[in-house]
Amino acid sequence: MPTKANTAMPLKRFLLFCAMVSFKDKTGVNDRWMFIWVYPVLALLAVHIGNDNTFDQLLHIPSYYSDIAFALTCVYLTGWYFRVLF
Repeated sequence: MPTKANTAMPLKRFLLFCAMVSFKDKTGVNDRWMFIWVYPVLALLAVHIGNDNTFDQLLHIPSYYSDIAFALTCVYLTGWYFRVLF
């Protein structure tokens, strides 16, 4: 016949599990908006601020597209790294 202490143990574990799950749900950081809006803007600003050419001239320079691809890669990798760290 189970004792009172043995029957209370699964209930305590269940309540602790529920508290941990709800705590994790409430403290999760929603940074999806940064990946969608902030990171591409940062990459484009990094390419355009340091450039003296007009936008029409930039469209005809082949390295402009590789600069954008490189800036996007660097910004997203840095954002992903910070997400893993914190």
